[in-house]
Amino acid sequence: MKLFLTGAAGFIGMSYCERLATTASHEVTAVDRREPAEKFGGISYHTLDLLDVTAVEKVVRELRPDAIVHLAAQARVDPSLVDPIPTFRDNVQATLNLISAARVESASSPVLVYASSETVYGPAPSYPTGEGSQLNPQSPYAASKAASELLVRSALPTRHLILRSGMGYGPRSDPRAQVIARFIQIALRDGDLHFPPGVTKVTHPTRDVNYVSNFLDGLDLALASGVSGTFNIASGEEHSVLDLARLVIRVVGRGRIRENPEFQYRSGEVGLRTWLDISLARKTFGYVPKINLEEGIRLTAEWMMSHPLRDG
Repeated sequence: MKLFLTGAAGFIGMSYCERLATTASHEVTAVDRREPAEKFGGISYHTLDLLDVTAVEKVVRELRPDAIVHLAAQARVDPSLVDPIPTFRDNVQATLNLISAARVESASSPVLVYASSETVYGPAPSYPTGEGSQLNPQSPYAASKAASELLVRSALPTRHLILRSGMGYGPRSDPRAQVIARFIQIALRDGDLHFPPGVTKVTHPTRDVNYVSNFLDGLDLALASGVSGTFNIASGEEHSVLDLARLVIRVVGRGRIRENPEFQYRSGEVGLRTWLDISLARKTFGYVPKINLEEGIRLTAEWMMSHPLRDG
């Protein structure tokens, strides 16, 4: 299969390139507008700004890929709250340009694989949350992911895969954007993990966190199956951020919970739950997460200890 991969310099993109480098069955062209920190043999790397629609259409027309795997994104909530415009430009306009390229290249009819996010659900009417739940994004970042999904579904109804990831973590994950990586970073320094006063009485937000190789397994299975549609590719488990912190401290063997009167969750975070139903992906193409939470934390901590200059 001939793949055109975006976001080669990002956390998931580099992880996928590392995996694809060992797979002789794929011909991979990987792009990003910045240079990847790591490159892997067998991958053809190019610099490309996805906001340049002419350049994007030209590359896709020349490559004629079987699939466009769109992993590039501005993937942090906080910057989108400060100024949503760059987030919508990088997430929505870039996706629209790829859609345009996929539509123009009708001869090869590439499938567009869009890496979405659990944040599109927001507060849900029931848990675990299935793919049919109404989207209720609570931040400009989440809204940009939901908007991109709607564009993909409407423009490429039979040639798309929308994969809603749980919160991904693992080697290379950014402590500024990912709660487990941040907790590990602090614990490795034997620091304090801050929580609101009355920590046992607070209704802490929950997360469905998923080790990166689990998501990539789901991506590969979905792509190989030939199906089109929207699927949750997550852990299928719910954990409060307090429980995640406690598990990180136990696995790492350092760090401590500290009640901080000045600490508060972002607006809307208190009591916000995230727990995705993965039964559709399991039934449709056999997706089952292989790396559990404790093992994933251990693997991530080991990587961060061996890459001290990259842990934040």
